[in-house]
Amino acid sequence: MRPLSHSAVTTYLDCPQRWKLKYVDKLPEKPRHFFSFGKTLHSALEFLYGVPTPPPPSLADLLEYYRKNWLTEGYTSPDQEAKYRAEGRSILEAYYAKNVPGFRVPFFVEYKFETQVEIPGQKTFVLPIGGRPQEISLEPEFLTPVPLLGYVDRIDKTEDGRLEIVDYKTGKAFDLDRVREDPQLSLYQMVCEEKLGMKVAGLTLYHLPSQTPFTVDRRGEALVRAVRERVVGVGGLVRRGLQKLDEASDVLPAEFEPKPEERKCSWCDFKPFCPAWRQAYAKPVPAADEAPVLKSDRQIEKLVDRYGQLHDRMAALEEESEALKKDIVAQLKSHGYVRAFGVGYEVAMHSEEKWEIQDKDKQKIRDAIQRAGFWDRIIAPSAPLVQKLMNDPALPLDLQERLRKLAKKVEHHTLRLKKIAETE
Repeated sequence: MRPLSHSAVTTYLDCPQRWKLKYVDKLPEKPRHFFSFGKTLHSALEFLYGVPTPPPPSLADLLEYYRKNWLTEGYTSPDQEAKYRAEGRSILEAYYAKNVPGFRVPFFVEYKFETQVEIPGQKTFVLPIGGRPQEISLEPEFLTPVPLLGYVDRIDKTEDGRLEIVDYKTGKAFDLDRVREDPQLSLYQMVCEEKLGMKVAGLTLYHLPSQTPFTVDRRGEALVRAVRERVVGVGGLVRRGLQKLDEASDVLPAEFEPKPEERKCSWCDFKPFCPAWRQAYAKPVPAADEAPVLKSDRQIEKLVDRYGQLHDRMAALEEESEALKKDIVAQLKSHGYVRAFGVGYEVAMHSEEKWEIQDKDKQKIRDAIQRAGFWDRIIAPSAPLVQKLMNDPALPLDLQERLRKLAKKVEHHTLRLKKIAETE
């Protein structure tokens, strides 16, 4: 059995079928920008705290490490990536200013643990599977120690010899209630006390975007026992389900039944492969089953592929057309022409200068115009009106200078293509 982790246990409790598709069938998941963002910041903080003795790396070295180790996967556009890259830099600068003055070398950074979890004699468990508590009973052969693997972001050592566990978070804001109930922190306390032989004094979720550490006292025995039961119970169910798959791979064991729910299913990458959503997705069939009319999934598959191929060709042709346009414009400008002829076509070039504004500067442009009292001139505010205003020689010189620093003038060319009429 592969080692479980906090993430794997949570995935199983959320939806056993998703666990199977991810860890047994090994279906790939789409990269998500928030995973890349979180990993990049975690890596940067590991670099910050990874020194054997003080002082820590300089802020310049930290930001350079951040730049070189930026993860690009999952961002939907260059603008989105640039926004997050700037946000991450701001987070690190604020974290450095707040935490480095009192810098101490941690007891552990990215502490990796591998252990075995068991509860001798217990056969019945109550687990929140699919969001609903369920009582399950497991046979002894499925209750051998469960291998557990994970990483703790940071462990500090207090003056009295106890441990402070710190876990960084980069997502949405939260409050102390989450920290008091967070099962991941309970699991970390359980493992660290067993592996390191030291008591935990406090548990912290550090919300990086707001620079807020939420700290609570060590867990009581009830919460630690609950997280131990989660690990052992999920491990036993996984073992039993895997055994059933080995015995009959074409039958879905009850241990891996899906737990559909609209919210979580809406973002699940495995939805097309889930039995709960089988009717919503057309499946390809062998080519031999191809039908003469649009009745088979194979025929739909061919149409979809053909449609995609045409889009690929259109994109390639558009790229080739744009390259030809640039070559024609260059030739026309070098000769001082505005019109040229081929055998079957002619082109006429129209040129105009426009202000090119980067997305990151658009708000600054609008702010400068508004402060100068010219906002009513572009109240839309549409790109043509902004262009018109920026070309107005009556603008105050200070506003002209401000706008020109935020934009650059670029010459745009339009080619009007006309087919030459054939003559007899």
